[in-house]
Amino acid sequence: MTLLYTLYVARQVRGHKAKKFIPKAWRDRIARYALIAIVGCSTIVFALAMPSLVRAEACLPSLPYSGGWLGGDGAFSIPLSNDRELWLFGDTFVSPDPKQTQTRAGTAMVTNTIGVSTCRAGKWTIQYHWGNPIDGQKPRAFFESGSRAFYYWPLDGFVYGKTLYVALLRVTKTHARGQFPFKQLGVDLAEISNADAEPRNWHITYFDLSESEVAFPGVSIVVRPPYVWMFGPMLDARHKRQAVILTRLSLDRLDRPAESLEYLAAGGKWRAAPIRADVAQIVAQGQADFSVRYHPEIGKWVLVQQAPGVRSHQIGIHTSTGLGGPWSPFRPLMSEPEMRTHHKDIFCYSAREHPSFESAPGTLVVTYSCALGNFWRTIADMTIYRPIVTQLRMP
Repeated sequence: MTLLYTLYVARQVRGHKAKKFIPKAWRDRIARYALIAIVGCSTIVFALAMPSLVRAEACLPSLPYSGGWLGGDGAFSIPLSNDRELWLFGDTFVSPDPKQTQTRAGTAMVTNTIGVSTCRAGKWTIQYHWGNPIDGQKPRAFFESGSRAFYYWPLDGFVYGKTLYVALLRVTKTHARGQFPFKQLGVDLAEISNADAEPRNWHITYFDLSESEVAFPGVSIVVRPPYVWMFGPMLDARHKRQAVILTRLSLDRLDRPAESLEYLAAGGKWRAAPIRADVAQIVAQGQADFSVRYHPEIGKWVLVQQAPGVRSHQIGIHTSTGLGGPWSPFRPLMSEPEMRTHHKDIFCYSAREHPSFESAPGTLVVTYSCALGNFWRTIADMTIYRPIVTQLRMP
């Protein structure tokens, strides 16, 4: 999701008011659990080992400052066609000057932007989009709620048939004092019926998906008929952590998602929303951002996430033969070099996989974002606060 949401979650699960912008790291706790598998896959026994980084190849993602886009976080990617990819970003610095690339001075921050990339004949290009100013006002987010009551932070999305769907977190400003004057109100689902057109011409319809203020389906989405499966985090302040939950929508009721939403409950039972306290925590130590994708070379689903804790410095995986688990314990794959070489106030987050760009079996193309605890330093430091691309070997 976004930098501010990541920090907000940290404060919520700690269960007390943060005195610093960056809370202390949580202790890693790996829980053992078992649930009924939802999508069966062949069981393959393999040993997890620390992988080595490999050099990025041609047409791996590149997210440069360009056209007034000067850094954002999130970096969800959704294939629109064989050579066209949609990128979704959270809080983003944008400039009215399309040639500005060396500084964020004079920029505005909008709550979401998008990019459309192509990879043709080995050449990568990306074009960013957000809402144009109205009557000389500031730039606007690409996805707008049409209401002053809340705005959107993007989650994951999917294409079904010829229609694009994007999950959007509803966020509202509050009058609370401190660093987190906002609250999550639920999740909506945006429907784009003409995603093959230029984004400025998209026809967007918004539907209610979930009104839960503690569980947010749509952070990672998998289409497996007859359902679309939506993973999300659930805040658990009592245990000072956030877990991963699983929900699903019927593909023949995407025009009524709130009526169709079901969640996996403890014991492997599916129940109609709203999401209640009996929801199954399929990964006990999760993160606000992660991805779940299937890897046929190992016959397993792979969940990529940052290690638990805001100040964690590792990216790793859980694996499972079924979407509902059981999921393996967290296995680290790499340490972010920025955590060792940059300012002591830096933290990295929002790790997720982008399988469209994996050119060989056994690889993971992953992005993550880094920021500084001091927001004004983040504005000034052009070396951070845009998604960083790395390629890993599957253990």
